[in-house]
Amino acid sequence: MPDIDNIQHKILTDYIEQVKLAIIKSQNTLSPPLKASGNLQRSMKVIKGSHSDTAFLSADNYLSTTFAGVGIKKGTIFPYRQLIQWLRFKNISGVRDERGRFMPRKTIAYLMARKIWLEGSGVSRGTRPGVPINKILKQQLPATGRKLAQAYARDFANDVKKEL
Repeated sequence: MPDIDNIQHKILTDYIEQVKLAIIKSQNTLSPPLKASGNLQRSMKVIKGSHSDTAFLSADNYLSTTFAGVGIKKGTIFPYRQLIQWLRFKNISGVRDERGRFMPRKTIAYLMARKIWLEGSGVSRGTRPGVPINKILKQQLPATGRKLAQAYARDFANDVKKEL
């Protein structure tokens, strides 16, 4: 029979996995869906911690601003490299402005970042809904608490049987 540390680790990892799936579901059910490229969804990974009582959700560094439900506030610097990656994913190498001048990908990313700096994101302005990750964490927590309590109870019962 697996020891309590392994069981605890599995339950916590399952909890983070369920949170990840709930985030993706919430993101996709918004109207319009909060999904520009799908990179964020693909980058989310559940990482087991070094201790049995830890597990993490790892993702691109803009996860917290996207899913806190508040967006990126005015005056906040958006990760410039993430915008370049997004433009590359969307296969946008550059565009021509109204005068016919070519604007490369870096210029477009700079202008996007500047607009976010000046105005904030649509979520922070209230024009788009966000996905509040704190609600998702709280929704998934009761089932995880029950699973942990049952695992501890079984472990305690097994220890008592061994002692008798």
